[in-house]
Amino acid sequence: MMRQQGMELGSGRFHRVRFELTEALTPGGTAAAKVVVWDPSASSYVVTAHVIEVVDAVEVFSGEIGDRGQATWWGDSRGYEVDAMQAEAAETQAQWIRFTLPSALLTSEATKASATVDEYWMGSDPGETVTLANYEVGSGVYRWSGASGANGIAVLINASTNTYMIVDLECA
Repeated sequence: MMRQQGMELGSGRFHRVRFELTEALTPGGTAAAKVVVWDPSASSYVVTAHVIEVVDAVEVFSGEIGDRGQATWWGDSRGYEVDAMQAEAAETQAQWIRFTLPSALLTSEATKASATVDEYWMGSDPGETVTLANYEVGSGVYRWSGASGANGIAVLINASTNTYMIVDLECA
């Protein structure tokens, strides 16, 4: 077993790891990756020899060899599920945002334009507003609904269209 920040990798305990892809990751897929840890003597993160498999359980993440991310071990799935990805490039658009809905969102709506960006992290400023994508759970039925002004969290799915997938939203 390898240890990272006081936790054994692969022990079945809930914990997060940083990783660097050694294979390309496609939405909904799996890929091999090496664990990345902080080296205080070098004052930087370093890639270890410990190989893990990461899975995109929410079907929104993709990455190329060398891209880095974070994953959480979930005992029920017995795997490292990707929480965030950062492209190898030094500066990319924010991967995560906290937003405010501009108007009510219905479970019949696939997208919502002009959501206000309240905070962002893991990248550069995405601008004042973004388009939100609503996760489809059935034919024309979408997961999220919320009142105008409701706050939520979303992850980047398409930088060229400035579109983020909703992953959490205040209850109406």
